[in-house]
Amino acid sequence: IIRENYKELSIKLDEYYIDTEGGQKSIEGKRLRQEIFIEMLNQAKPKEMASILKHGSTEHFKTYKKDEEGNIIKDDQGYYIIDKEYDNTVNFFWSNNSTKVIQELFYGELKDNQEYNPARNNILQYLKVSSIDEYIDKLDKSKKKNKVLIELRDKLKEEKESLINENNELRSLNDEVSVKKAI
Repeated sequence: IIRENYKELSIKLDEYYIDTEGGQKSIEGKRLRQEIFIEMLNQAKPKEMASILKHGSTEHFKTYKKDEEGNIIKDDQGYYIIDKEYDNTVNFFWSNNSTKVIQELFYGELKDNQEYNPARNNILQYLKVSSIDEYIDKLDKSKKKNKVLIELRDKLKEEKESLINENNELRSLNDEVSVKKAI
């Protein structure tokens, strides 16, 4: 009974966070909507991408049924089975949150998660670029939301270069030690 009550309450909370204006403005609502949106991008077939990402989209936020291992279940035609479709549409979600979605998929916690390669590929295909760096290079650098992505990318590039230099120095030291041992 407690598990069923918890599940029912969880469903009601999700509906509140996604379908109501107050819920959408809350931190949890924004997080949940972004999570569902990224999952939708990850499961979308190429022909569905424009519909999900365009202004005025009629697509609804939806989650997909999963098996015990967490894999999304497909029907006989190969389409993902929708678990829950919310009343709220993704209408302007991409245009208002693209920076956050890109940040999460390309530079955040999901950047190394191979499961989200389809979402990353779908975004790159939609943006008509071969890499996220190519897209960021085209952004208007004077806009605040673009500066966040540019600075994040540049910071990660600097960190990567620093690690490469450090690695090269360690290899050089290792080579010197090996030569001294041989002598």
